[in-house]
Amino acid sequence: MGFHDPCRRGAACARRCGERGQDPYVGLSDVPAWVVSRAQTFADLRGLVPITAMQLEYSLVQRSIEREHLPLSRAHNIGVMAWSPLAGGILTGKYTRGGSGNGTKRMDSMQLQPLDERNRRIAGALDAIADSLGATSGQVALAWMMSRGVIPIVGATNPEQLSENLAATAIRLDEKTLAALDTESAFDAGHPYGMLEWDMPIALGYGGMFDQIDIPLFPGRR
Repeated sequence: MGFHDPCRRGAACARRCGERGQDPYVGLSDVPAWVVSRAQTFADLRGLVPITAMQLEYSLVQRSIEREHLPLSRAHNIGVMAWSPLAGGILTGKYTRGGSGNGTKRMDSMQLQPLDERNRRIAGALDAIADSLGATSGQVALAWMMSRGVIPIVGATNPEQLSENLAATAIRLDEKTLAALDTESAFDAGHPYGMLEWDMPIALGYGGMFDQIDIPLFPGRR
């Protein structure tokens, strides 16, 4: 289902699968949040198969889905799977730990995140945190992602690499470490989310009691 396909067409396909005795699960890949919201609303109104999952790019160097997609996923109980969770190797230490970076480079064959100054800085901070924890950079990057309820789609070129990535499931990062990673990888959330960093709208909107109110869906909260 894309920009050229009406939501009702995808919903109709899912309904026909159900009529044939198949169990349809509807997932959307790399679509704007408003498209997912529209499709979910259409399914709710018509009693059709709801959206089950979204597949999106997400990593410490690409966090823009935190603006709309992650709040949407929590509100509608939609799973999120992330492709390129290690940003084409940037978050593995491949380019920041003094190696030559020679060999197979995913960035040479695919359009991924750039190896620019910002991303090198984030990767360097990740390396330091990983060293302090006795883990690899990739494992910490994946653990950070899973702490946000996102399932990373990991790839591997050999069994050892797969085992290393899977070991991230056993890592639990404390609040201090999570906060450090959030700060190092901070991004411009844009309007209106940027206003949440201002004192005045928070003070007026919550009557000075913001810190005393439990708001699970507040942007940026896990």
